[in-house]
Amino acid sequence: MAIRYDDFVKRPNEELEYTPEQIEELMKCKEDVHYFAIKYIKIVTLDHGEVSFDPYEYQVTTIDLLHKNRFFVGLWARQSGKTTVVSIYALWYAIFHPLKNVGIVSNKETSAKRILDTMKRMYERLPVWLKPGVTEYQKTSVHFDNGSNLIISATTADAFRGWPMNLVICDEFAFVPGNQAEEFWAANYPTLSSSKTSKLIIISTPNGMFNIFHRIWTQAQVGDNEFKPFKVIWDQVPGRDEAWASTEVANMGLQAFNQEYACKFLGSTNTVIHPECLRTLMSMDKEPIFYDLQDRLRLWEKPKEGAWYILGCDPAKGTGENASGIQILKINSVNPIDLDQIGVFEDNLTDVYEFSHIINKLSYYFNNAFIMCENNGEGAAVIAELWWHFENENLVNSGSKKKSLGIRSQKDTKPKAVLLMKKVIEDGSIRLRDKETIEQLGSFIEEKNKFFGKDKPDDLVSALYWGTYVFMMNIIDEEFKFKKSKMDTNDAWGILSDIEDDIDDWSWLTKSTIWDQ
Repeated sequence: MAIRYDDFVKRPNEELEYTPEQIEELMKCKEDVHYFAIKYIKIVTLDHGEVSFDPYEYQVTTIDLLHKNRFFVGLWARQSGKTTVVSIYALWYAIFHPLKNVGIVSNKETSAKRILDTMKRMYERLPVWLKPGVTEYQKTSVHFDNGSNLIISATTADAFRGWPMNLVICDEFAFVPGNQAEEFWAANYPTLSSSKTSKLIIISTPNGMFNIFHRIWTQAQVGDNEFKPFKVIWDQVPGRDEAWASTEVANMGLQAFNQEYACKFLGSTNTVIHPECLRTLMSMDKEPIFYDLQDRLRLWEKPKEGAWYILGCDPAKGTGENASGIQILKINSVNPIDLDQIGVFEDNLTDVYEFSHIINKLSYYFNNAFIMCENNGEGAAVIAELWWHFENENLVNSGSKKKSLGIRSQKDTKPKAVLLMKKVIEDGSIRLRDKETIEQLGSFIEEKNKFFGKDKPDDLVSALYWGTYVFMMNIIDEEFKFKKSKMDTNDAWGILSDIEDDIDDWSWLTKSTIWDQ
């Protein structure tokens, strides 16, 4: 489509006769991005339409940080002007630095286009003598006659292929799907970092933990990478006070508010485990005291005479994708339930036959530990090896030994197993020590009635909930009970204090048909 040149879009290489005042202004704008932004940039606001840019204090600080640092990561609240600030800096960079390529990616192509549209509107409102001419003016790119280019792309490994980028903006990076974000990062970061002057700007609201944005942000905070971190939350925006926050929480809910405005990673997604419990768990991990099986097995203690153990097992194919996992749990008490995580096996290259062999040996090593193993898919091969080849009678079966060997993951068992795991974790009935298990729990969510790992695998979580599910299998002679909670005191129940409902039999959870609906 031909470019329509007018007062807003300047023709390329158009000759102008500059006044001394204009030349002086050009020099001031080139040397000072703040001067350029405040004097010449027009922005569109919701309440006042088009106005001159009048930055808040944190926006001034952000522009300074963008200018002084090659690598910047911003954790920003919604509706706080992050697109405006990034657009101003990128436009200034392209106008006053010839032969530069500026790339824009976002979690959605429409979002990247919106940023480019913002920059185009800013460009169009500049005085004609201040802006470069345009050779291309498309929906996905703008090419200036000084050789600088503004380009948007999908967040993929092929982004900006063939374009040596001088400045890349990654908007809402936390919302780019995990594998896609990792591929983009692996393909583009080495090219940017190899240059001594190229710049990378990453900016986003949080979207759960342990995705690549969370990793970059947390590493930046402790100085483990070169990124300069900067955080903007709701109360830094003028006009937003406690009354405003209370109204927003009432309108959108606390979880959404924490994500969108308070910039909290914990609680920004529907994690199965309560955010405050996760916060506690993340301070509990300890280094293993012993590694074995080519570092695939991590142990915190060796078996003790007379102790009971559980092996929660989640088999995988061993092809390099999902990992096979084993959770080794020591039963300290059944009434109430009290468990210790004392070992973890994890590997994505162990085939089903070697995995069954490892389970078999671990079961005997840990005092004939109960084997709780999922039998879906590749699990069927593991179960068959354990039962028919090794004849290991420690295998716990959910039904007839011939027809239902192992534990079947289906709509009436998995939710029960997950909720039982949630219960024992949140009431402190299990002490977790493994960092990877805890991190996987931090990414384990419920969405549309399904449980899965959002930004990390859930192989160790699966092994954990099958391990705790042993208490629902009626194979332990002693009847299990949960620990007392703060609701177990009469004062906590208020008007319901006099109602007697002592429950010693929890078989209703096993026999319930609610999951069959």
